[in-house]
Amino acid sequence: MGKKQTLLAVATAAAATLGFAGSAQATTTVTGNHWDIGLAYDCDAEEFSAEGLHAHSHDTDPASELELADTVFQVSGTSNSIWESTVFGRAELPLKTIGDGGTYRVGLSVEAEGACEAPAVTFTSGAVTVPVGGARVAGYRRGESDGVATTRTRFDSATGTNRNLGVTIADHEDLRWGFTDTGTYRLPLTATASVGGFPVTYRATLTFSVV
Repeated sequence: MGKKQTLLAVATAAAATLGFAGSAQATTTVTGNHWDIGLAYDCDAEEFSAEGLHAHSHDTDPASELELADTVFQVSGTSNSIWESTVFGRAELPLKTIGDGGTYRVGLSVEAEGACEAPAVTFTSGAVTVPVGGARVAGYRRGESDGVATTRTRFDSATGTNRNLGVTIADHEDLRWGFTDTGTYRLPLTATASVGGFPVTYRATLTFSVV
């Protein structure tokens, strides 16, 4: 696969959790560790790896790699902190969260395989599938300056198909996710970049199960 090719990887998330398995026929339910959703860049070949958008764990040796089509991230933690208030508003605090400050995280990444800098990748989301009408999911960064809480919202299903702030990264970014209802949320992700002056595009669906 040459670097001048426009690549398109399409994956759709499984609707039901079948249990932990490593094959593409069953769904892996993730309940912990530090995960990034992203692309791997082959420095020698000067192209992104053929696996496309996938989940990568930082907490296992060797690192675990999962196909998004066969992976569900389960969320059960509850938080009504100041970070959620600044994103959702006090009247609509999320029932459940998965945080960027704990041991269980789901962020975004671009990883260079070899000695080089990977091209920057922009992540966006299409229309989010939510479990019930009015349910909302948002992915955001938390921060604090002079004691004042600030957030950078990356994805928010309540603002239309995508908040579309252009999450462009060349390394990784941890995110905090908030959900207002239990059930299954599906975010169709698109990752775009330029390799050797030619555009490359990958698509896959990120699935959360909120219990």
